[in-house]
Amino acid sequence: MTYDVLLAEERIRRAALSEERRRADVKTLLDVAERELHDGGVEALSLEGRYEHAYSAVRALAEAVMAAEGFRPCGGPGQHEVVFAFLRHVPTARWEGEAEYFDACRQRRHLVVYRRAQAVTETELEDLLAEGKRFLQAVRAWLVAHHAPLAPDGPA
Repeated sequence: MTYDVLLAEERIRRAALSEERRRADVKTLLDVAERELHDGGVEALSLEGRYEHAYSAVRALAEAVMAAEGFRPCGGPGQHEVVFAFLRHVPTARWEGEAEYFDACRQRRHLVVYRRAQAVTETELEDLLAEGKRFLQAVRAWLVAHHAPLAPDGPA
């Protein structure tokens, strides 16, 4: 499947932004991801709160990939789901496994936020934090390799 299917389903839309604006958006999303990963490591918070921070980090990273590729999720229900669906189709990356794992985390996060307390274990949190940190590095490397002008440390 390509982006065309997600476009036809009106789950994503093209973002007609200048390169400068896309670069700023990508940098902001990477900064958000770093902050959320840090906050997910704050042991004084509940496991659920930390999990939500870690989840927010990987969602921001997926949104950074979308922004770099020139897309945004359409408004309305399913915005979280579509950012991970998008990862499955990035032609210059092989993030199908990450997309599947992060989507499962999305479903766990839904339980955490809307359905029940104590829905997360320490192991689940630590796994998500580790995957988030690894994915942050992968996204940074991917940006340099495939969207160097948009990479925060790349050419301006």
